[in-house]
Amino acid sequence: MKGNYYYDEITDDLMISNKAEKEKVRKNFMFDDVVSSLSEKGKIVGIEITNISKLLDQSGIDPKILKNLKGAELIVQPKKNFIFIGINLNIIER
Repeated sequence: MKGNYYYDEITDDLMISNKAEKEKVRKNFMFDDVVSSLSEKGKIVGIEITNISKLLDQSGIDPKILKNLKGAELIVQPKKNFIFIGINLNIIER
């Protein structure tokens, strides 16, 4: 599902939301530099990653790609004993 996203260059925060217009966030959970938002039904509807440049660099990805960000997608896939949470960053190649 494509979501809304916002990257703040000053604070180096990336926010991605799959929340429907009338859907309400019930709780937020923080794990280190990641905040996940849950809806009233317990569905993960958003994620905020602080210090995203540091996370990308530690993952072997050049943080400069954030300057060419044209889209971002939150991927949530429940599995038997865990939930996979991923992000897909779409960049403009230069």
